[in-house]
Amino acid sequence: MMEPRSVPIDHRKGYGMKKPMLFMAMLLLASTGCSRRVGTNTRLEGEIKRKDPEIADRLEDAEELLTAAGRPVDPRSPCASFALASGKDLLIEVSSDDFDPVIVAFDRDGGILGVNDDWDGSFDSHLVLENVPRGARLLVFAIDGSRGEYELRSEEADQEDVAEFAAWTDLASGAVEGEVIDDKNDKLLEDILEDGLDRHFYDPDYRSARVHPFEVTREQLVSLFLESDRFDPILALVEIDGDEYVYVAHNDDYFGSLSSRIDQVLEPGRYAAVVIPYSSGADGRYSLSCEFYDLDSMEPDIMDAGAPGTEVAGSVTLGRGLAMGVWPGISVERPYDLMITAATPCAFFRFEIGSDEAGPYDIHASSTDLDAYLCLLSVEDGGVGYIASNDDYRGSDAGLTKLLAPGEYVALVTSYSGSAEGEVRFGYSPSRFEPQPLPEGRVVQANVSWTMPELYYSLEITAGSVYLVGARSDEIDPVIEVLLPDGTTLRDDDGGGYPNALLRLDPMPFQSGTALITVKDYYSSSTGPVRIEVTRERRTESGVFALYD
Repeated sequence: MMEPRSVPIDHRKGYGMKKPMLFMAMLLLASTGCSRRVGTNTRLEGEIKRKDPEIADRLEDAEELLTAAGRPVDPRSPCASFALASGKDLLIEVSSDDFDPVIVAFDRDGGILGVNDDWDGSFDSHLVLENVPRGARLLVFAIDGSRGEYELRSEEADQEDVAEFAAWTDLASGAVEGEVIDDKNDKLLEDILEDGLDRHFYDPDYRSARVHPFEVTREQLVSLFLESDRFDPILALVEIDGDEYVYVAHNDDYFGSLSSRIDQVLEPGRYAAVVIPYSSGADGRYSLSCEFYDLDSMEPDIMDAGAPGTEVAGSVTLGRGLAMGVWPGISVERPYDLMITAATPCAFFRFEIGSDEAGPYDIHASSTDLDAYLCLLSVEDGGVGYIASNDDYRGSDAGLTKLLAPGEYVALVTSYSGSAEGEVRFGYSPSRFEPQPLPEGRVVQANVSWTMPELYYSLEITAGSVYLVGARSDEIDPVIEVLLPDGTTLRDDDGGGYPNALLRLDPMPFQSGTALITVKDYYSSSTGPVRIEVTRERRTESGVFALYD
C-alpha cells in the first residue's frame, strides 16, 4: 500500500499552513491511501512497501496482459494503486531514486490503457492518456519488484503531449522513435527474450532491449525497418503467445549498414518488434517503422518483353506489384548492392533466352516520369536468382550488359527512390560487345573499367582436354565465370591464391563447343588492369577413352 507523505497540490496555497491543518491533511492522505485520485494537478510522494498489494491483486491476468503490452512483469511484485480522474486528458510522470519505476493504466474491465517504462533517456516513467474512462486506475511498481520511495506528478495533457507520446510508443501509427539506455538492468525482459531468442543470437544485450507490440488483423505483409546512428541494432520479430515471446524472424546489418529490416507475411495475431543492442554498453536513440500491405498488393502483373530489340511499356503503381510477389525470399537473399526491398512497387517484364541464343545482352529501362532502377532475376523451377541491378546507366535511365545463359528471366523496373510511380519502358537485345576469342598459352592484357565492368571471352573446348583459366590483378579482386555449351555455369574467386582467380574446366563430350567466359571484379566496385591466361593439358589416352565409356 502506498503511503503519501506530503504535498499540497498547489505549493503556494500550502505555504504558511498551520501545523494542525497540515497534520490533518497528511492523516487524511495516509488513511485514504490507494483511493487517492490522480487528476489534472496532482503532486505526491509515496513509498512502496513489502506489505503493499501485489500487482495481481489489482490487475487480473497482469502477467499475460502486460507481456502482450511489451512490459513483462512479476505479478507478485508490490505496487501502489490510484484512481484516475475520468473524462480527462492526463500526463502522468513517476520518478524514483530507489528503483526503476513502471506505470500502468487500465480500465474497469482490466483492459490496458497505457504502459510506460523509461522516458527521454532516464528511468523515469511518462504516460499520456486521452479521455480517461470512468473506473480507470493507475499502478506504480518497480521493474524488478523492489520497494522504495517515489514521486508522482500529473497534469492536464494537451495535443502536443499526446502526439509526442504516440511518436515514442505507438508502432501502430506507422513509426516510433525510441531510446536505449546503457545501464538498464531489465532481468525480467532478459529472461523472456533468452527463452524465445537465444538460439538465434550470440550474447546480445537483452537487458537493454525495447519491445514494441502491434496487432495484425488479417494475413498481411508486414515490413519493419530499424536504424540508429548511435549503436548497432538487431531487429527481432516475435509472436506474443500468453506470457511468452515466440521467435518469428530477425535481421542485423541490412543493406550492408547498421540498419535492420524484416519483411514477413503474418497471420492474424499479436506480435512485437524487439530492438536489441548488438553489444552491451549501447546508448542512444533509434527509429523503427512498420508498414502493412494486403496480399493482393503482392500480385505481380508480369508483361511479356517480346523479342530482342523491341521495347515494351509498363507502369509502376504505388502500393501495387510489390517486389516480394516475384521474389519471395528477397529480404533474406538480397545482396548488399540491391536498392529494392520486398515492399518496393515494380513493373515486371519476362523474357527467355533460347538454347542457341546464349551470350552477352544489353538490358535497359527508361522513363520520363521517374528515375528508373533495373533489377534482373533468373527464374528456374520456381526458384529465383539475382543477376544484377543498375541505376543511371545513361542519365536517369538504367541498363546492364550481362552474359545470359539459356533460360527464363524477369526484370523488375521501379524508381530509384522506391516511392515514385509512372510509366516505364523496357527492352533487351544482343550486346554490341561481342565475346573475344581467348587464345591458349598467351597472356591477354585487359582492363576492367566503369564503362566495361565485365569482360567477355569465348573459348573452344573439347572433351579429352583440361583447361585452366586464370585471372591475375594487383588492383581488383578478379572473378571468373564460365558458361559451358550445355548450360552449366562455373565460377571461381581466389582459386589462384588471393586475390587471383583460377578455374579448371574438364569438359565431358556433351560439353564440347564454345564456352563463354566473364571476368569481373568481385564487388563490381574496383577498376584496373587484369591479366588473363588459358593453358591446356591433354588427358592420357586411357583417360580420354574413359569419357566415352
